[in-house]
Amino acid sequence: MPLMAKASFGALPSDVLYEIVPYNGSPPSMPRRYRLPFSLAHVNRHLRQFALPILLSEIVVSTEQRLTRFLDFMQTSSQKYSSYVKTLRIRIPEGFPLSDISDVEHFSIFTNLMHFECLSCVCDAALFAVLKNSSRILSLSVMCDPADAIHFRGTSPSLTSLHLKFHSPSSSLDVTDKPSFSPMLIPSSLTNLVLSQADSKWLGVLHGSTFPQLEAFTFSSSEVIKDLAHERLFQFIERHPHLTEVNVSGAEVTLGAIVDAI
Repeated sequence: MPLMAKASFGALPSDVLYEIVPYNGSPPSMPRRYRLPFSLAHVNRHLRQFALPILLSEIVVSTEQRLTRFLDFMQTSSQKYSSYVKTLRIRIPEGFPLSDISDVEHFSIFTNLMHFECLSCVCDAALFAVLKNSSRILSLSVMCDPADAIHFRGTSPSLTSLHLKFHSPSSSLDVTDKPSFSPMLIPSSLTNLVLSQADSKWLGVLHGSTFPQLEAFTFSSSEVIKDLAHERLFQFIERHPHLTEVNVSGAEVTLGAIVDAI
């Protein structure tokens, strides 16, 4: 008896393909680019294994319960699904410390993580330490306390975008004996730096720092920037000739002065 030819997706009858491709079982909120992989994942085991890396490549969680379930699933699954996750965005309503929701060590399983965002939950130094092991991270956007952020150490040597959003004022922050944000702490590959809800003390932290490839800089201040802080802001801009975009808000500074500095 001749062996049966191995079935393939391309060999499926047209009427079956018509049922798969426009499959309407995906949630209405699902981005269009994921609807076809979602459909394929419901056909058979082979196509499910093909579609899962696409479906799990970008994860967005918006509630504490979903984050807990997601991390538990990734921890207990016999499959290495965590390696499929390239982007993880945590958008839980503001006010929850991330360490109160889950053990930050759980994030160490995402070995191929490239983009991490958590601008609504407070991240601490423990999470920074975990993310140091994620050598492929390209962009990092986190909310943190100034006392933790000043001890930040660059994660991936290929980090290109860093956004630090400060949860509280740094009125008690002593920057006189602290290391500045220098290329030795943040990779020289950085092209985009955002400091939001910051205050003038962070201009002291940046004083003397240079990022050779920096193209975009955003400084959103929680107070009016005056005197020495103004001068440090302009000096920072002047040290970066490749800057093509500068955004400064919350400071008493004129557009003309920024343009002159560039």
